Amino acid sequence: MSELIRDADEMNNEEEQVQERPPFVVDNDQKAEWCIEQIKHKREELEMWKAHYDKMFDTVRKTIESDIVWFEGNLKGYFLQQVGEGMVRSTKNQVSYALPHGKLVLKHQEPEYVKDDDMIVEWLDKNAPKLVKVKKTPDWAGMKKTFGFSEDRMVSVDEDGVITEIPGVRAIPRDDIFKVEVK
Repeated sequence: MSELIRDADEMNNEEEQVQERPPFVVDNDQKAEWCIEQIKHKREELEMWKAHYDKMFDTVRKTIESDIVWFEGNLKGYFLQQVGEGMVRSTKNQVSYALPHGKLVLKHQEPEYVKDDDMIVEWLDKNAPKLVKVKKTPDWAGMKKTFGFSEDRMVSVDEDGVITEIPGVRAIPRDDIFKVEVK
């Protein structure tokens, strides 16, 4: 960090030096051409420095992001320990642990659903027509409330207890999301 401060200080000193140039008067074509060449070189130099600092920034960004991932990994381990000890707050959608300067949160995600609407509509037309919208697309919210899942398949259970798989739907489990919320 001190290197960055030194670099910034050096740049400020260079800016002061630029302002202390002696006056220059362009009064002929040769001086005008010389100024144009200087502008060209300065623009090239500017691009070189921009590329240099962009590369430095990218390196610093990657290092800092790696550090953040490391800290989050350690916090996740601590968080899971607190879960095991029952020291967390749980809701339907997440588990959290509050600390003085932030909160550790594990959000539960619904699985990603792979659906074949045509197959679902065909089945719903025969078995649960109220869940088919006028546009002939499945009422996904209604289906989720009405039917259940057996492993990764959506199923219907009738009054006699007969289980029927609803074609065109698969549930693909997704990992929970862990994040650190900083105050």
